[in-house]
Amino acid sequence: MSLEQQVAALVTASNNLTGVVAGKQADIDAKVAAKINDLEQWRSQNIALMPPNLIDNAHMMNLNDKGVPIGFSVYGDGAIIQAVHPYTKGYEGPYVDTKPANAANSPVEATQDKPYWYGSYNMGARSGRGGLSGGWGGLTTGHILKVTTPNTKGVNNQFRSVFTGAKLPVELSAVYFSAWFYIEKGSIGIGQDAGYTGNNIFYPGTVLIDKKMTAASQDGWYRYSGIIGTSQITTLGANQMCIGFGEGETEFYMALPYIGVPFNANFMVG
Repeated sequence: MSLEQQVAALVTASNNLTGVVAGKQADIDAKVAAKINDLEQWRSQNIALMPPNLIDNAHMMNLNDKGVPIGFSVYGDGAIIQAVHPYTKGYEGPYVDTKPANAANSPVEATQDKPYWYGSYNMGARSGRGGLSGGWGGLTTGHILKVTTPNTKGVNNQFRSVFTGAKLPVELSAVYFSAWFYIEKGSIGIGQDAGYTGNNIFYPGTVLIDKKMTAASQDGWYRYSGIIGTSQITTLGANQMCIGFGEGETEFYMALPYIGVPFNANFMVG
């Protein structure tokens, strides 16, 4: 092969290689663009890392001798709080292959002795494969909270509220709160002084949740998640952030409550 032919062959090979690389580059650019798009979607849904839960006993594994989760308390004439099994009202179901013989017909009928079966090795939409009462990678001694109140009005200068026991030296004016709720009767409010009656005026709280909202949610369980404003304070706990119940008869359930301090340059955790 002459020198001219060798050069021509080299040029042809180079051009072919350039075409291959150009084709690969387009494919690479498309993959990079797709990854950037995935990252932007993730960033839009995950603005910041979540701080530790200020509610120490949020899984309600530690109970006192009356069956009340340690750290939780309730105020209100005749109001009662009690830790119950996570099968209750179908918050989660058993992690088993086949439907148990004692399975409930619907989540609303579910109890510890009569769980609702969500399917083979499926504990339901809230727990997936591992929940509060077992499963794969789940807890075994967790509970959810049941709250009942009689049909009475709030007493002046008193609360009708559940306090979560979140206490921390902190300077802030808002908290991030999240929890699952199932309301059988009545309504609840969340936030500063929720459930308080002062000067014969009832304060429902800054966020209201009623039975219509939970009934419209999957399996009757509604997840609230958001920022709730409080007064500017230096100690978080008790009525600075509580769950109040409306006047009248109430029955509701709460699971996995979470309170965190939002990232803010003006807030300072002690």
